[in-house]
Amino acid sequence: MTTNNNSTVEEQPIETGEGYIYIIENEAFETPVVKIGKAKNLSQRINTLNTGVPLPFTCPKASKVEDMSFVEKFLHQTFHHAKGPWRGEFFQVEAWRVAAVLELLEVEDATELAPKPTKDEVDSIDTANQRRNRRFTFEMVKIDAGANLTLAADEEIIVRVADNKNKVEHEGNEYTISRLAQELNGLAYGVQGSKYWMYEGETLQERRERLEAGTQENVDAE
Repeated sequence: MTTNNNSTVEEQPIETGEGYIYIIENEAFETPVVKIGKAKNLSQRINTLNTGVPLPFTCPKASKVEDMSFVEKFLHQTFHHAKGPWRGEFFQVEAWRVAAVLELLEVEDATELAPKPTKDEVDSIDTANQRRNRRFTFEMVKIDAGANLTLAADEEIIVRVADNKNKVEHEGNEYTISRLAQELNGLAYGVQGSKYWMYEGETLQERRERLEAGTQENVDAE
């Protein structure tokens, strides 16, 4: 405990040794942003982070590791290039990219230990994603019907673009990109589908942002 200007502040214990590494994301962000953190008590930590936020953080990946300080630092260094404008433990990168590295360092998967959103929270996430997903179309990212997409988390899953809006064909059925991404990733809440599908080496969201940035540059140059 330290004292400064007659005030008392509790020192936060340094978390080392065996524990958990978590990757959390929040659908309130327009672009893929994750927080990479560590905790001795995974559920308590995520519940604390969810206090007072408009949409809850969800945890697509958590792992038990032998040395959580080492693994956290390694991940932060690995994805340092993706810091962008974000401070602290936030990185502008898709969760599946970080999860692929974390899986190589884990003792065991601990994702099921992370708290799940309540029904009301799931409804809030779904509503936010429905608004956002209505704005995405294959036409805006110049992808024609018949083109193939791969699931970002599993490149062996390939689907065919069904129209110029947001539907794909998978195993004889049609789905929106968001609905199919939710099912294939085993998530209980809706997702922003453009973050989960790849085309020509980039996610649909990355392609959209690149094309929109190019359009804006052309407008600025006129």
